[in-house]
Amino acid sequence: MTQPVVADLIANSLQQQGRVTITLTGDSMAPLLQHGDVLEVDRCSAEQLTPGDVVLFAGLVVHRFLYASGGGIVARGDGAWATDPLWPKEAVLGRVLAHTRNRRRQRIDRGWRWARGRIIAGLWSLRRRLRHLWVHEARC
Repeated sequence: MTQPVVADLIANSLQQQGRVTITLTGDSMAPLLQHGDVLEVDRCSAEQLTPGDVVLFAGLVVHRFLYASGGGIVARGDGAWATDPLWPKEAVLGRVLAHTRNRRRQRIDRGWRWARGRIIAGLWSLRRRLRHLWVHEARC
């Protein structure tokens, strides 16, 4: 099956059942999530996200929600230096609640993993604000 077909199947399953499990490919969310982890994804909209949430987007991308900007969503993989291009709010399929690795299920929407995500999102937002101030000061 092609990626758009799989994305449509996942989106339909989320709409009908409210939760799906998918197997992660790639390492953009390492070290939290690793290639081969099984993810539990709960249906949610962009308006229900809080900074630090791990999100499944329509392109079958799993990245961390940093902040809303204009009409879109700014996200980034934990292992990436740069943010993704702006995601439209409609691209949000769901929020990752937990992952299973080596038969061990771990929640990521609470506890220290959730707090770590909030800290990452907060630091990224602070970096963006400081950079804006620095650029503004350099122009004056």
